[in-house]
Amino acid sequence: MREHHGKHYRIGRLVVNRQSTVKVDASSVQGEGAFVLWKRLTWGERKAIQRDAQAGELDTLSMLITHIAGWNWVDGDGNALPLPTCEADLEVLYDEEITFLADVATKALSGRLELTPEAEKN
Repeated sequence: MREHHGKHYRIGRLVVNRQSTVKVDASSVQGEGAFVLWKRLTWGERKAIQRDAQAGELDTLSMLITHIAGWNWVDGDGNALPLPTCEADLEVLYDEEITFLADVATKALSGRLELTPEAEKN
């Protein structure tokens, strides 16, 4: 018997916790302790994004906005940055921060984004 309870699945006596996010260390661009919670891509999302990329229609910024599930980033004055909901929200980031996020997206697309024990808590 298979039951679904949020992110937990019960298959007989076994309870499986499906990781929906990956916690990515962002200390290289935001300072010690900084992180991004990246919403994992489904197989269908990955295929659709790869199709768009092959057609030259990949919208990387849109992908960033929809897959950043959380972060603890701050602006230059130390104020918490809200999660991006539109392209304008990303305009306050420095080039290296956007490059970092694009690298996370690239790793996610290629299946190279590592699942960590920290992500299991999310």
